[in-house]
Amino acid sequence: MLIEIILALFIGIFFGTFTGLFPGIHINLITTILTASILSSQIQPLILIIFIVSMAITHTFLDFIPSIFLGAPEEDSFLSVLPGHQLLLEGRGHEAVMITLWGSLAAIPIILISTPIFIFILPSVVVKIQFLIPYLLIFISLYLIFSEKEFLLSLTIFLLANCVA
Repeated sequence: MLIEIILALFIGIFFGTFTGLFPGIHINLITTILTASILSSQIQPLILIIFIVSMAITHTFLDFIPSIFLGAPEEDSFLSVLPGHQLLLEGRGHEAVMITLWGSLAAIPIILISTPIFIFILPSVVVKIQFLIPYLLIFISLYLIFSEKEFLLSLTIFLLANCVA
């Protein structure tokens, strides 16, 4: 069992490296192919989870490299490409990659510390403030609509978005 876990970890790191360095290939594609194939029925769920988590973590560490150097971001990171690509144009591309790697490393302990809060404390808080959520959403929506320069345009877009949804 230990050998299977270590093997799943290294295979996940390999595929995470592959998906992180090649634009357009995402971990969801690999996960879908794997879970839809016949192999997923023969793999234990714990091994599959270890594979997917190690692939996801590796992907997040490496997906900024093609974004910075090629200007080809993933759909979830296109706004963060602009500062990195600007550093590349100034000849500081390596520094941009190092900054993103340090940011990813700093995020790991923050996530580990905040996860118990979200798992144990947040559900009890949500039950107590659940009645406030519609009013909070209405307030935020009105604030966003009235803070725009083109009030009628923002109101129209808001109303159309709510009609479609």
